[in-house]
Amino acid sequence: MAVDKERTLKLHLKNFEAFDDLDVEFVQGVNTIIGESNSGKTSVLRAIKSLIENGSRTARYIKQDTNETEVNMQYEGHDITWSRTAKEIKYKIDGQDFLKAGTTDLFKLQPVNGF
Repeated sequence: MAVDKERTLKLHLKNFEAFDDLDVEFVQGVNTIIGESNSGKTSVLRAIKSLIENGSRTARYIKQDTNETEVNMQYEGHDITWSRTAKEIKYKIDGQDFLKAGTTDLFKLQPVNGF
């Protein structure tokens, strides 16, 4: 079975919880995250949720002793980055910056970018 590269989801975490830098790739179909307890499996899921939902309590995911966390997702030709400091939340979608105050989620920006 050939993997459709266009349908591959690439995820990059920077300073997210315990991770300095982490690259994860999900292929079309079922993917499984396995690992020992406290190895970061749930962190990967939290990163995806943070990027999509932009929750109000996401500042706690900033890696200790750093000032900013970032989650980047590449999917179906789109490049989406969610970044968070203690006071500021930003999205960068296909090269366009969106400064967010509050909890506007990714899908509220959808009509602007057509993804």
